[in-house]
Amino acid sequence: MTETIYPPSLIAQLRALSLPVFSMEIAPPSPDDCANCGGIGHVFVFVAERGPFRDVPGGLSRTDSILKSATDEMYGWVWYVGRNVGAECSVCKGMGSTPARPAPLHQFNTVQPVHQLAERFQK
Repeated sequence: MTETIYPPSLIAQLRALSLPVFSMEIAPPSPDDCANCGGIGHVFVFVAERGPFRDVPGGLSRTDSILKSATDEMYGWVWYVGRNVGAECSVCKGMGSTPARPAPLHQFNTVQPVHQLAERFQK
């Protein structure tokens, strides 16, 4: 998988934070889906607001908090409490599909010579 390209607005927003940020890469399910966002039209990161914890923290009072597990060199698996932050994919512009490529010229080949077709459409 290639490295995710984040929009400049999201990068500026994340640089202003003093919290750990984790990337969230999604594998594209089909060849026509955007390789940058995995076909969902947005790129996301996880912003850790609390942690790391050795065990899953209990008693979360906020319903919008999300847990993320990550590996730590010293403790192995650790847990963070935070939230997902996203922005429109800068590659597909939110469409979720691979940006359109020009059609190959061989698709426009005709059986008749071009001058015969041009004569047919003249007034």
